[in-house]
Amino acid sequence: MLQRSVLHCRPNLTLLSTHLTTSRSHLRCLSSSSSPPPPPSSTVSVVPPPQTLNAPTPKSFSTPLEAALHKQIQTLGPLPLPTYTSLCMTHPTFGYYTTSNPLASDLNKGDFVTSPGLSQAFGETLAAWACYNLKEFRYVEYGPGDGTLCSDFLRTMSQLNRRPSECYLIDESPILIREQHRTLGVTLDSYIHSKDDIPTQSIVVQTGLAKDGRTRVTWLKDLPPVNVKVPELIVCHEFLDALPAHVFQFKGGRWRERMVDINWEGEEEVKVEVNSQAYTGVKKQDLTEISKSSNLRLVLSQTPTPALKTLLKTDGKGISKLVPGKENEVIEIQPEALSLIQEFSTRISVNRGLALLIDYVGKGDTTRAFSDHEQVEVLERPGECDITVSCDYDQYEKEVEGKGAVCWRRGQGEFLVECGMGNRVQSLIESDDTTVEEANKIYAGFEKIVEDMKTFEVMVIGGESNIQGVKRGTPIGFK
Repeated sequence: MLQRSVLHCRPNLTLLSTHLTTSRSHLRCLSSSSSPPPPPSSTVSVVPPPQTLNAPTPKSFSTPLEAALHKQIQTLGPLPLPTYTSLCMTHPTFGYYTTSNPLASDLNKGDFVTSPGLSQAFGETLAAWACYNLKEFRYVEYGPGDGTLCSDFLRTMSQLNRRPSECYLIDESPILIREQHRTLGVTLDSYIHSKDDIPTQSIVVQTGLAKDGRTRVTWLKDLPPVNVKVPELIVCHEFLDALPAHVFQFKGGRWRERMVDINWEGEEEVKVEVNSQAYTGVKKQDLTEISKSSNLRLVLSQTPTPALKTLLKTDGKGISKLVPGKENEVIEIQPEALSLIQEFSTRISVNRGLALLIDYVGKGDTTRAFSDHEQVEVLERPGECDITVSCDYDQYEKEVEGKGAVCWRRGQGEFLVECGMGNRVQSLIESDDTTVEEANKIYAGFEKIVEDMKTFEVMVIGGESNIQGVKRGTPIGFK
C-alpha cells in the first residue's frame, strides 16, 4: 500500500518536472488530435431541403443511432451539429455516455484516459490547493467520470483534517454514476431508480454516505441552490469540452453553419418538399460535402440559421458586423458552456467561492471524435464515439466580465508544478512500499500530465475580493 503523505501547497517547491524527457502523450487531446483536423473542402456546399420522396435507404447502418438520425433528417431536414452531438452523447437509448463507460485507467482500455486516472497526485494536488485557498467550502463537480477525482479530493481533505460541508456530483450517465458509487464507496439511503421516476420539480437523483461514514454525497441534475453563507468549489475537469458547439464557416462572402445531412450520393433525381423556412427557395443542385461517413455528411447552410442570427448577429444575407470574417474562417461557439460560465461567475460573486476549470483549449476548427484512443471522423459510428471540442477560454473569460468576478489562467503543467505535484510524486516514488514497477508507472503518469501544459489550461474564477489566505487576491498556482 502506498504511503500518502500530506500535501502542502507552497510557491517555492522542488520542480521535479525539470528532469522530464519529451515523449508522446496518449491523452485524447494529444494523440492525432493535437493539431486541429484538416480544413474542410474549399468547394462551396449548401444544405438541401428536407427530402421526403425517393430517399435512399442504405442496406445497413453502422449503429442504431445512425438509423434513427437518418430517419429524423429525412423528416425534418439537416441537423445543426449541436443537435447531432447531443443525440450522439446523451440519447437515452443509444447515447455514448448513457450506454457505456468510455473512461480508462490505462491506455489499453476505454476510448480515452484523463489525468485523475493517470496519477492520484493530480487530485491530491488540487485538493490541497483548494484547502489552502478556501477556509471552508462545499464541493460541486460537473461530469465526475468514474469518481476518481472526487475520491482523491475527499481522501486528501481527510488527511488535512478537513472535509467539505456538502458534496454534490452532477451527472446524467447511469453507468458512470454506478462507477462513482463504487469508487466513493457510497451507501445509498435515497435512490431514484429511473429518470422517469424523478419529479420534474426535483433535482435530487440520489444521496448517501461515502466510505468515510461522514461525507454525504448527493447526485444532482443541476447546480444546487446558492448558499450565501458557505463558499463552494465548482470543479469542471474535462467537462466543458463535451458540451456541443455550433460551427460557423465563412464561405463566399457570408457566414454559414455546418449541418449534418443524409449522404444522398447515388440519387440522380430527388423530389423535394420544403417544409422549413430556413430552406425556403433552395433548389436541387450538385452538393459537395465537407466530409462524410457512409450514410451521413456535413454540409453548409444556404441561408442564415437561427444560431447564426443569435450568436454572430448576422443579417438576412449571412453578413455579421460583429465578426466580419475571412474566407474559410471557422468559429466554434458553445452556448451551454458560455451560459454555465455566466452562472458560475454570478454564484461565486455572492457565495465567496471558486470555480476550477481544467480542459484542453483551442480555436477554430476543433470539433472531432475519438474511439479507442484514436481520432476518428465526427460522423463515424454515431453513439459509439466520443465527440469533443477544444474550449475557447478567451470566450469564457469575456463571460466573466461584469458578473462581480475575475479569472486567472495558466498552463496545466506550470500550475500543477507550482502547487507541489512534483514534490508529491517524488514522495510516492521514494516510499519504501513502492516497487520499481509502481514507481515507473507513477512517474509516467506525472510525465504525461505535465507534458500537456501547452494544450491544457487551468482557469479559476473567483470573486473580486473574496479569496481567503492569499496575498493580493491571487490564488496559488498563478504567481
